[in-house]
Amino acid sequence: MSLVRAVDVPPPRVAPRERHVRVTALLVAALWFDVLLASARQVRVGAFPPLAAAAAGLATQILFTALEALAARAAWHATGRWVRWRELAPRLFAASAAEAFAISVATGGTVLPSWLAQLLAGARAAPGAMPDTGLAFAFAAFGLLTVLRVVLSAHAQAQLAGARWSHALGLVTSLYLATRLVMWWTSDLMQGRSFQPWGTIP
Repeated sequence: MSLVRAVDVPPPRVAPRERHVRVTALLVAALWFDVLLASARQVRVGAFPPLAAAAAGLATQILFTALEALAARAAWHATGRWVRWRELAPRLFAASAAEAFAISVATGGTVLPSWLAQLLAGARAAPGAMPDTGLAFAFAAFGLLTVLRVVLSAHAQAQLAGARWSHALGLVTSLYLATRLVMWWTSDLMQGRSFQPWGTIP
């Protein structure tokens, strides 16, 4: 007869590094809400309250980041590397601080000379910017802050996947270009055009 002693195993603790990442993500969420609230107060649409608009915008950004993390995890798995979604998602959201700053610049929340605003936040920061093709719409937000976000994301993913930074940069850039391709295609279809900005649907 053998006696088996039951031992309570405490739940795994969150590593200090992961706590720092999550705190950073919360701070970035606060930054996003502040930027979106300022933008909503500047551009009032109907009777939609600015607070509700900012909350909806923040929820959308969180959802987009969650989907981005899923896509990135699937891409890494396809290369034979394991990346945890719960570790990747908050890192990608923290990297989106660059995007939040870009929106602040583009909407005038951060006052800068026009040339500098466009350099940082893309063509959308130009006064009266109205993209007239799907290609222009897809890359209207491309600027140095977009490059920074891609670099930060690649750095985080390289660490989690245990991969070279150049490999991670290639993966992140590919995913970014894929989303631009979808935006280009969708915008052209909505304008009654074929996939090429110069070809119209008869």
